[in-house]
Amino acid sequence: MTDSRFSRNGTSSTMIGRLKMVGYLIVGTVALYGIYLFALQVVNGPEYRRRASEVARREVLIPAQRGQIYDRNYDVPLVVNRPSYAIDLAPGQTGKKDLDATIERLADLLHMPPADIRARIPAAPLAAFQPVQVASGVSYGTISSLAEHIDEFPGVSWHSKPMRAYPFPGSLSHVVGYVDGKSLRVVDVRGKSVLDARIDEIPPVSGKNIVLTIDRHVQELAEKALGNRIGSVVVLKPATGAILALVSYPWFDPSVFAGRRDAAQMRQLFLDPSFPFLDRAIQSSYAPASTFKIIMTAADLEENLLPPNQAINCKGSMIFGDRIWHDWQTTGHGPVDLSGALAESCDVYFWTLGTRYLGVERIVEYARRFGLGRKSGIDLPGEVVGLIPTPEWKQNRIGTPWVGGDTMNISIGQGNLLVTPLQLADVIAMVANGGVIYTPHVLKEVRDPTTGAVVRETRPQILMSSGISKGTFQQLAADMRGVITHGTANVVITTDAVKIAGKTGTGEVGKKEHFTSWFASFGPYDAKSADEQIVVAVMIEATNDWDWWAPKAANIIYQGYFAHQNYEQAVNALVRSASWYLQPIRINDR
Repeated sequence: MTDSRFSRNGTSSTMIGRLKMVGYLIVGTVALYGIYLFALQVVNGPEYRRRASEVARREVLIPAQRGQIYDRNYDVPLVVNRPSYAIDLAPGQTGKKDLDATIERLADLLHMPPADIRARIPAAPLAAFQPVQVASGVSYGTISSLAEHIDEFPGVSWHSKPMRAYPFPGSLSHVVGYVDGKSLRVVDVRGKSVLDARIDEIPPVSGKNIVLTIDRHVQELAEKALGNRIGSVVVLKPATGAILALVSYPWFDPSVFAGRRDAAQMRQLFLDPSFPFLDRAIQSSYAPASTFKIIMTAADLEENLLPPNQAINCKGSMIFGDRIWHDWQTTGHGPVDLSGALAESCDVYFWTLGTRYLGVERIVEYARRFGLGRKSGIDLPGEVVGLIPTPEWKQNRIGTPWVGGDTMNISIGQGNLLVTPLQLADVIAMVANGGVIYTPHVLKEVRDPTTGAVVRETRPQILMSSGISKGTFQQLAADMRGVITHGTANVVITTDAVKIAGKTGTGEVGKKEHFTSWFASFGPYDAKSADEQIVVAVMIEATNDWDWWAPKAANIIYQGYFAHQNYEQAVNALVRSASWYLQPIRINDR
């Protein structure tokens, strides 16, 4: 009798079942691997190829021939290129034993500390074959010497890298810049170049020549008028928004960033407490002080809540809340109407106007109508927005409610109210234009470096319109003229070259005897065409109340601009007409 557990040939049925299971397992495994390989190569293949390409390719910057930069006259370049070279070192190509020797020889050739070269070499092993720039601004003579002894410098190479030169160093350092091109190199996993692999290269595009709206003569005039005083000057054409001068002191010499950089000099610049890299015209904001009374005057002329011809008797102080508020002129101004209050900068009048008639909501509304609390849109980086404080802002930011004292402060341009010098220049431009501000800009046009043809041109663009009546602006301009003829600026604006309308301002900043001196103005006041006018806004971070230089600097600028004089000639002309001109004058407008 046959056992049912065995087949006829004696093979165990259990064994057969096991063999079938193994066969199924093998077939399934092969099928899974097939599906996985299909997914890798077909479905996800493009993505993996892209990643592999990114790993294998390295971008290397190719210095481009930068375009030259000219002032608005397009005759003498403000920034040019000079021939120069940069030296690269690929540590992995020197061998471990030769690296130190190569660095020592290279440092000796370049007259620089070996430590400076070592500091530029990355520690990562994968970057060993990646060329690292260890020096720039190298002369042709040095490169010739290196080429003659190249066998002694394994892993060292060089490339042309034109450097910037600045024929007119100074306050233009806050305006100029540069561009580069790149190449793609194929490298292995260690970052070493694969020499026989195809190399993609994106040729560097030579920069176009840039023509600025800046007039180098006006820039130099404004720069010298400001002198070594921390502050800024903005000179612009209100009819177009074109900036003729943009000065911020202290400035820095851009050439320190070209060629071999002096570490000590760089450290000194970065640690300088006066912040020379800060463009105070657009990147810093201040309390506008009494210059804000221009906006308060416009609001009252437009709203007619306190009739402009109604006088308020200023006795030198005003009781508001639980304290006495003192006018800058403690003896008082006597009876003054709106025009007289602006001319004499009477605090009591504007405190009364702000708290009893306009209120914070209207003050904020008119500040915004003049462009405050928003960027001007200038074609330079880093512009700040300033601040128009509101009850909502104070509650959210400080956590306390708005009080009457806040309205008192904002009514005379103090408290948390902040503007940039450029924003204040735009306020004056709106008055000069009768209600319109054009976007300020420093780019006039872009030209082809070969043919000189204009490739692109900046055209005037309206930034904003105020919606305030023409009549209000006409009267406001007349009132600002009164500031010069019989007001706070009468003793200091002495030029006969042009009739000016403007406003002085002095804001207290933090500690005692630290002030911000302002003068914001336009001229000619009686211009037949808006094209003839310029706006001059000067801000100085004064250290005491004898340093009331802002209107004096503006006086020199107006004299030089309209009399076609340089700084020295303008000062001589003003000194002849007023021998006391360069002497300190005590501030009489808070």
